[in-house]
Amino acid sequence: IQINRDFEKFKDKATWPLLFMSDLPKDVLDTQWDVIIVDAPNGCCDFEPWEKHIAPGRFQSMYMARWLALKHPRTGGTLVTVDDCERKVESLYAPLLLGVANLTDTVSRRPGEHESDGQRNKQCYFRI
Repeated sequence: IQINRDFEKFKDKATWPLLFMSDLPKDVLDTQWDVIIVDAPNGCCDFEPWEKHIAPGRFQSMYMARWLALKHPRTGGTLVTVDDCERKVESLYAPLLLGVANLTDTVSRRPGEHESDGQRNKQCYFRI
């Protein structure tokens, strides 16, 4: 699967179709999902410049979660969970791609568990 790393380009909604992962298996693309967990690829970092990061961040996976949820709508929506949503790329793109109005909850882990740069790991929950 090819992962895109052009963070700035995809702030523009007109570019989002370029994030489509056509190399996903057909059964993934054709399934009506109850829950989608976005926890890959490795998340990105909290420092600039973004283009020098090794890890790509999860914005392309968040786009695909949105696309999959909207392709086969469910009564009550699909729950999309984004792990590490406190990180810079994830905190920018999760609300942008999944919709601020669709955010239902944000949960932080207990202090000392899964901290990065002194921040507690968070999961954000969206209903699409």
